[in-house]
Order: sequence, then C-alpha cells, then structure tokens
Amino acid sequence: MSIEGTLRVGQITDYPSAAASRTHCRVTVFFPDGTQKQSNTIPASESFDFAFESTFNIDTSSPNSFDMLVSEPLKVILASVSADARHQTNAFEFQLYLDQLLTQRKTSIAADVIGKHCEESEFDASIAAPSLKLSFEIPEPLLPQEDSEGSTIMRLKAEELKTLPTAVLMSTLHQDDQVHPFDYNVAFRFPCGRIIQLPAGHFQFSDPPLIKWDGVSRVFLPASSVKAMLEENAVVNFEIWREINEDYSNFQIPDNITNAVAGRGSFPAADFTKPGQSHYYSDIPITNTDNSDPIRGPDNSAASEDNDPKNKGKGRKVSSRSSKRKPKHPITAKDKKQLKVMTTAFQDTPPTGFDGTTTLSVDIQFSHALILKPLVPHPTIKPSDLVHRPAETRMHHLEEATIEYRQAVQRLANEIIAAQAERRECQLAVPDFPDDLMPLLVKLPSYHVALEKLRIAISMTFAEFSLAHDAQSESQMQSLQNELPFYLRDELVKQLPDFFIKSKQPPDLGDFLRREAEEAELMDRPEAASEMLEELIALDLTNADSWWLYGRLMLKHGDLTRAEECVRRGLTCDPNHIKLSILFASLLTRQEKYFDAIDFLKAAHFKDRKVEVVLSILNGLANIPNPKPTLEEGETPLQFAHEFMDMMDVVFAEQLIAQEQMKSGETLEVLLAFGRLHYLLHDFSKSVSFLTRAVGVEKTADGLLLLGHVEFERKRYQESAEWFEEGLELQFEQKAALRLGFIYLKLGDYLKAESFLFQCSPQSASLLLGLGIAAFKLEKYKQADEFLNRASAINFRHPDIWANLALFSLKMERQEEAEHAAMMAIKWNLRDEGLVKELIDAGLVKPKDDDKDNEEEEEKQKEEEIEKENSVDNVDNDDSVKHADDEVNDIDNVEQDDQTEKESAADI
Repeated sequence: MSIEGTLRVGQITDYPSAAASRTHCRVTVFFPDGTQKQSNTIPASESFDFAFESTFNIDTSSPNSFDMLVSEPLKVILASVSADARHQTNAFEFQLYLDQLLTQRKTSIAADVIGKHCEESEFDASIAAPSLKLSFEIPEPLLPQEDSEGSTIMRLKAEELKTLPTAVLMSTLHQDDQVHPFDYNVAFRFPCGRIIQLPAGHFQFSDPPLIKWDGVSRVFLPASSVKAMLEENAVVNFEIWREINEDYSNFQIPDNITNAVAGRGSFPAADFTKPGQSHYYSDIPITNTDNSDPIRGPDNSAASEDNDPKNKGKGRKVSSRSSKRKPKHPITAKDKKQLKVMTTAFQDTPPTGFDGTTTLSVDIQFSHALILKPLVPHPTIKPSDLVHRPAETRMHHLEEATIEYRQAVQRLANEIIAAQAERRECQLAVPDFPDDLMPLLVKLPSYHVALEKLRIAISMTFAEFSLAHDAQSESQMQSLQNELPFYLRDELVKQLPDFFIKSKQPPDLGDFLRREAEEAELMDRPEAASEMLEELIALDLTNADSWWLYGRLMLKHGDLTRAEECVRRGLTCDPNHIKLSILFASLLTRQEKYFDAIDFLKAAHFKDRKVEVVLSILNGLANIPNPKPTLEEGETPLQFAHEFMDMMDVVFAEQLIAQEQMKSGETLEVLLAFGRLHYLLHDFSKSVSFLTRAVGVEKTADGLLLLGHVEFERKRYQESAEWFEEGLELQFEQKAALRLGFIYLKLGDYLKAESFLFQCSPQSASLLLGLGIAAFKLEKYKQADEFLNRASAINFRHPDIWANLALFSLKMERQEEAEHAAMMAIKWNLRDEGLVKELIDAGLVKPKDDDKDNEEEEEKQKEEEIEKENSVDNVDNDDSVKHADDEVNDIDNVEQDDQTEKESAADI
C-alpha cells in the first residue's frame, strides 16, 4: 500500500535580500529516498511566501520503507537565482525530520525551521540565516497504535576497529602507494532478529593503523523490537568480515586467510537499556568466529535484489550522503607485483587473527530512553526487607462512615433550603454516627472534633430555622453592605443568622485570608502571602487545610524544612488528610525514605485513587513488585500529574510525566506538563525551553499563558505581555489578565491596562487598585477615588493601596487624608521602592536617613549629658578623697607627737 504525503514550503522570514547580488529565489527539495523536486523562481524580499507543494509517496508494503523515511531528514535547499534564471548559487539549507510520523503516529508535522549556510553560499557567514515554514501531511497514520506506542529511532554507528591483528596488517602494500585491497563489513543482529549491516569500512594508514566506518544507519524499531531488547538476558551479536575492494575485484587474489580476519563479538542489551539511558558507547572485544550461525546473511527487513533494480539493497554498497568513499585507485603494474608478494606472504607466514585484543567502538543512540529513569537512585533490597501490609481492622471503615455522615448532613441542608424557598414546614432529625465505630473516635481526636462541629452546626441550623423569619432581599443586603465599613461587617453577621443571608453575607475572615494570600502570591508579594496564611493558622490551629496551604507556599519557595514542619503539624490535626499525606510521602521520597513513605500511607488505609497511584510509584522506586499496573483502563499519567502539581507535589508528578513521555513521546501535552513542572520548581530557563517547543508544535492557550506567567516571574515584562496577549485571544484567564493589566501599568500604557483589568471579575482588592491607578493616571479622578476607597475597604492591609490613596489625596489637596494613608502604608510595611520614593518626594514620609540622623543626634545628646554627669561626680569624689587624706595625715601626726612625749618621759 502506498500513502501519498504532501510537503508545503511556505513563508520565509528575515531573508537578507538587501545583501543579495541576485534578486530571485528557488527551492529544491530532497526527499529521503533521493527524489528531487524544484519550485519556480520567484522574486526575493525580506519576507515572502513560496506557496510550493510537492507530493512524496511512502510505500508501506516495502520492508525497508520506514528505515528509508527516517534515514535522513527531508532537505530544502534555497538558491539565490538571477532574474533570467541562468545563474544560481545555493544559499541556505533547511532540514525537517519525519520521525514523529512513526513514533507518535502524527499525520501532520509543521515547523518554522531556521536554516544554515550552504558551502560557497551567496551570503557571508556573519549574516543570520532566515527561517522557513515547512509542513508535511499524510491522510492517515502510517502505523497502528500497538506498533507505534513504545517505538523508537535507533542511530547505529561502528566508529573504528583498534589494535588490529597481524592478519589485517600483513594485507597492506606499504612499499609504494600504501594500498589496501580489502573492505571490511560489520553486521549487527539484535534480539528481535533484526540484522543491520553498515556501509563498508576502509583501512586507514595512521599511527597506529585503524579500520574506520564513515556510514551511520538510522533505523526505525517498532514496539515489538523494543520489547524484545528489554527482555532478560537479551544479547546483541555482531560479525566482522572482509571482501575485496571494488577497485581490485577484477584481480584474482587468493585470500586464504579469510577465516583469520573474520571475527565476532557481543554485548548484553542491558548495557544500553538502563533506566533513563538513551546513548551507549563502548569498545567491544573481537574474537575468531567458527562460521557457525553467520550474521552476514541478508536482512529480512531489507529489499531483495529482485525488488531492487537499482541495487540499493546491498549493505556494503549503500548509497548515503553521510558515507564517503575514497576515489577509485587505478591498477598499475607495480600493484600487480605487490599483490603477488602479498599473496605469497599469506602462504609463508602463519597469520594471527582476532584473539580478543582487537576492539570495535560501537555507538548507539535512541530517540528517547527505553526505560523510565527513577527520580533518585534507589538501593537494592533483599526479599526479607519487604514490608508486608498488616491485617485490616475496623478502623479502615472509619473514613467511609464519616464521608457517608457528611453526605447525609449535606442532604439535610439542601432539604432545609428547599423547605424555606417553598414556605413549608420541615421536620428533620440530625443523623447519628454508627454506634459500632464511636469508640474509634476516641483514638482519633481530629475526627471527633470534626464530627462535633458538624453536629453543632446542624443543631444550630434547626434551631435557627423557622418559617416566621423572612430572608433579606438582595437589594436590602446589597445596600446594607455598601453602607457599612468593612470592619463592621462582622457585626452584621452576628446580628443576622447565617442561614438567611448565606448567599450575600461577606466572607468570613478565613475565606478572606485565603483569597488575599492567593492574590498576594499572584502579584509577586510572597511576604504578604506568608503573613496572611500565618494569621489564618492562628485563627484555628486545628485546621489541617490551613497547614496544607502554608506548607504548599513554603514548598513553592523552596523552604523544605518549614514545609515539612507544617505538614507534620497538619497531620497531627487530621491524620487522614489526603493532600497532607501525599505531600508528606513526597517529602520522604525526596530523602530516599521510600519504605517510610510506604508504611505511612498503608497504615492509614486510604481509599483514594491518588494514594494508590503514589503507592505504585513508591513500590517502583523501592524495587517492590507491584501486584497490579499503576494506572487502570481509561486513566492517563498526565491526569494524576496535574492533580499532584496542584498540591505542589513535584516528585510524583515528574514520575508520571516521564511515564507519559515514555508511552507517547514528546507530545504537546508532555511538553506543557514539563513546562509547568519546571515552573513550579522555579527552574524558569528549562520551563521556557519546554514551553517554547510546545508552542512551536501548536499554539495553545495553556502554553502561551504559562509562558507569560514564567516571564512575569523572571521580571521580563515586555516578553510576558506579548505571551499574555496572544494567549488571551484564545482563552480568557483571570490571573493572566490581572497580571497583564499591572504589566501595562508598569510600562505606562494606562489605556491598555484599564481595558484588560475591566475584563476581570469579581472585583478584588488588587483589581480595584489597578483600576484606581489607571483612572488616576488618565485623570479620571472620580473613578479613581471610588476604586481606591473600595480597594482599601476590601483589604485594609495592602500597603500599595494606601500609598496610591495617599498620592491621590494629595493631588486632590486633602492633606490630612493623605498623611493618614501614608502612615497606614508604612504601618503595613510598604516595600515598593518607587512608591516609597514618591511619598518621600511628596513630603508625606520622612527618609530613613533623616530618621537615622535624628536618632544619632539624640543618642549623642544623651551621651554628652551622661558624660557631664559623670564628670561632676568625679570632681566631687576627688574633693572627698582629698579631705579624707588630710584627716588621716593629721591623725598620724598627733599619734607621732604622743609617742615622742612618752619616750622622753621614760628617759627622765
């Protein structure tokens, strides 16, 4: 069967027409089978469209048709042509590989290919090459799903034969022109039975002498061939032998040492099928062959000579643009004489052949790793170290019973709401928890607390419910909320029962802190987000969700120690919290504590599909055999990978994305998932690399918007704005529009900022702040006043709101309000250096240097006063000391006089 493919050569951009000496262009297409097609000549400019189409037939019934398709890329040569088409020079070359038609079952490949300069190009090498839009389409996939899924492209090369034996060296005519009349062939037999024979190698007169192969075989291996190589004890065998060179084929050379120069080698498939390995290179020793089970037989996948009239099927005569042959050497009389000398030496000298010292350098590359690479190296374990699951008890029924109880409570709440809407009586009872499981609640305080809260809530609902109470109308509630300041709305909630104003009541403080923390993180204010979540935790230290949110934030910013502490604290509040448990297992896996993670998840007896997937991944990392496959029918790895990334678990998400890559190749979904993964890891350069490749395949809203978010994190606002605009044309996203609005505020394009911010809903503090700034700069003062005041009412802790409100009040000559707003901005730790400078220039805030100078002056004054006091004290102390010394001296003098009087009296 033959499938017709269509190549389209489209738009060329950045063509250096100003530097060209010829004013027209033409393209020549070289298909993988060597067929050439040429377009018409068209005038050249900086950007123009060739609009050239050409067909290419792919004979799927031919055994080697797929190898031919991937052997070489589809090449397009752009030539610079004179106006009369008599003179032309090749300028640029463009290449498009068709591998994805086989490995990913694609029916269309399109890309903007950047060219490279041809030899003796029309243009100087310093001139940048243009890009050309190429696309190739086929009406249906070339392969069925089972052959394509898990397939690969193998690039096989035998580089050189080193440490040549005597039998090879003595076959060289060294005396005159260094003639070696033999070519050397090598054929590989893979575990799937596939035989691949490379183009012939030639003797190299180097020091030391070598045999080198220039040809490279690029072949397609279906999924069945890959599975055969992954089997245990699979081995690749190869054989080397020689034949007389075509230049000397007319001469009867009695090669009676053929067996000595025939060798064989092998290497296990396990050497190149290790996890994560896609490239293998090694020197394989060669030994003598006994000619049993020869490998040099014909390749079953290759075309026979009967079906190959052009004789392209011979392995040693493969015509390939990547293989180069030496020019034919004419036979001379000297050559004949030397050949006779050489054949005589064959008979007189016992040659030594391949004895294991000669090695063949083998280079194998695959389009992707055949086996998934584990995230971290894992040690080998003994069977005795395997952990067995303990016997199940009644405790594993506890979570199921609790879920049923909560569902019953929710049904009751719905019935109450329906009863109020229809103005009818409602006689319902609070459901009881199963009696046989009540003792278990004592062992798990978190469940006990949760159930008690549910009972209290239901009881309060029944007590509050009465048909005599009328719910407040929407207009009444809206007017009441608009009249009350934000900090008084809590009183409104206290005065009116929650049940009657549930739809229109202001959110409680916990919801407010969660929402504002998320928005602060979005607008690049991580410190504010951390403060909000810390206050959320302080509201209720037993709320496991709050601990999970804070741990998730710490993980996002790379603080693993604080993240682990938060996860542990959250699990003490609720040991069966699914997200915290998976996050804790992820943290243990980062430390290679696989068995601890497995024990932890199994001990809780979770009945959750995500936990089962995590356990299956952990078993693989710990070398524990899985009793069943990781995913069930209808499930995909990317489905769970995105769920794990939502909870900031990148460890298990990376494993699942890699599984999908192994299964389907680098599809658009895989590239997008890798881009999001590295975005969460703050590896922005890798994220951009994956996402740009994804956008190159197909421009989707997810890829474009995620690129905008990545560039926003890198503070490359111009590039971020371009990606955001292109993505928002395909799909609206609140976060992207909000960030794009603030980008245009930074760039000074206030009209664009206002247009994008007005698309966002509902109105949050940051959104109102952006609209207020845009209105202020556009001199819409009434709108700016309304937006900024409403923003301060929603979030009075936002320092940027107060700073802009201070500048606006100063503009409106409201000095007292401006000073108060500036004081609030400093109170809530204003970090924006631009706003701080504006407040200082406006005289609303004192510079920090002035404060330091004032503090230093006060300290100096205090020090001087202390020194004066000390000096006065020292003077007083000196006087007192002098007086004391005088008194002591007087006493000593009196004592001396008394003593002399006594002595004189004694003498008398």
